[in-house]
This record gives sequence, C-alpha cells and structure tokens, in this order.
Amino acid sequence: MHSRLDKETISKHLKDIGSDTTYSYLPAAGFIANEDAAVEIAEPILFNIYGEDHVTDQKPYQVNLIDSVWVVNGTLPINYTNGGTFFIALNKKDGKVLHISHGK
Repeated sequence: MHSRLDKETISKHLKDIGSDTTYSYLPAAGFIANEDAAVEIAEPILFNIYGEDHVTDQKPYQVNLIDSVWVVNGTLPINYTNGGTFFIALNKKDGKVLHISHGK
C-alpha cells in the first residue's frame, strides 16, 4: 500500500514553488538535453492539438537547437503545395513551451 498526498498538501507545495527554489532540481544540461528528448516532449503536445496522424505525416521532423531553444517542425514532400507544417519551440533549460503554430 502507498500513501498519497492530499490536495491540501499538494496546494501548499504549489504555492511554495514560486517563492522557494531551494529544493528544485535543474539538470546541468537542462531538462531537454538532446534532440530525441525534444521530439519526445513535442510529439504528445502536437498530437493533442493537431492529431497524431497529421503530425506524423510530416516526418522526418526537422530539429534544431538555436540559442537554448529546441525548434521542432514538420517537413513536407518536395513540390507539395497544399498546406504547411507544425512549428514548436521549447526552452532547453526548463522545458517550457515557448511557441506553437501551424502553417497553412
């Protein structure tokens, strides 16, 4: 059997997050340390918004690290003129989603 935190305790922890970072863990390489991690974080977010089939149809993904921001975007077949691709930017350090869009 496992003990669980009650909602009151969880709420207290959430309030303390903003004021006390003493015990907060931050990996030296950031939470998104490599290209594979960027894709693993981006995909479920994009699947939820655009649908898994629509996102995976845009493989191979283009993944770039620019100024501590992972940019993951879809690609389209050459000469394809009907639509655009997704674009998601993730902060390497803290994993925050900075931007999501989809071309038309």
